[in-house]
Amino acid sequence: MLEPEDLQDFTSAGAMSSVLVEVQHQRITLDPHGLFTAVRHISLISALITRFSGDAQYLSEQSVNEMVHALTAACRPLATAQVHYAHALNVLVTLHATSTDTQEREGELSRHLDQAVKSLDEARVALFQSPNDTPPPSRRPAAAPDRAARTSTHRKR
Repeated sequence: MLEPEDLQDFTSAGAMSSVLVEVQHQRITLDPHGLFTAVRHISLISALITRFSGDAQYLSEQSVNEMVHALTAACRPLATAQVHYAHALNVLVTLHATSTDTQEREGELSRHLDQAVKSLDEARVALFQSPNDTPPPSRRPAAAPDRAARTSTHRKR
């Protein structure tokens, strides 16, 4: 299982790919494990936002504008994904705390998780796509282009 502190060992592109794989393979269920998984996903996304913001600040001081733009562009959809995960977490807590209509809540949970995945995909495209590239296949971690792979190897610790 990937943890937020593990992301420090990756480049920005590698961290994004790892989180996408984790989100795809660790599905959120309607049982107590779903609560745990949702909290983990929120933590991972928070770590990405923090990481990308820090990398962007460092690279802006080094005048690496193309990568700064990609990192900051990825932060917005990551924040949107985080909001959808927070809504999904609320649905899960409500399901376990009350005897509400499970089918209705399941649909609400599904909508929030679908929107979160869509936002994560937008972040992936923002990070990996240069102006002349075609978007990588949806919902699969993309191979890191050289410009994204170099991001964290030069940052201050």
